[in-house]
Amino acid sequence: CQVRIAIAGFSDETCTFCPEPTTIESYEPFALRGESLLRAARGIPNYINGYITVLEAEGAEIAPLVYAQRGGGSFTSWLTKETYDKYATEIAARLRDAGKLDGVLLCLHGAMAAEGVPKPEAELVRRCRAVVGDIPIMVTLDLHANEDHELTDAADGVFVLKTYPHVDSQEIGEIAARCMVMTVRGEFK
Repeated sequence: CQVRIAIAGFSDETCTFCPEPTTIESYEPFALRGESLLRAARGIPNYINGYITVLEAEGAEIAPLVYAQRGGGSFTSWLTKETYDKYATEIAARLRDAGKLDGVLLCLHGAMAAEGVPKPEAELVRRCRAVVGDIPIMVTLDLHANEDHELTDAADGVFVLKTYPHVDSQEIGEIAARCMVMTVRGEFK
């Protein structure tokens, strides 16, 4: 049977010293949804292209959801609660509407700070888990991630970059996707 994997992401490396809050308006111009997510990532060495490369090679069906990222590195300040909730809620809603899925690959950063959300990445994975139940959720993170057991308790796999500059993001995406396919097929636990 064909494996069907959702791809989504919400990535921010927050600098908590920046004075202006990060709003929806600063994120929305960079948000990608559906097929545009795949088109934007294809051919560029990054996590999502790594997911795509492996999933297509394995004959998996890809369900592209949403990828929210504000370009430009560590210059965003705290995300407003409204900004965080918009994209976390959208990812959960798109998972709910995606139909039958065998797994979820989440492209995160690991150093997001959001008003009123103590551990934003772990909270996002918990929200996704509440929607999809017991299927595998695997996460890729930046080398600068600041995560703990709350994220690893909610996700089935966490994969972190090893290099700076980040020349291994494609490779880490491929490893996560390969692990996902093997897990779904019962070849890996």
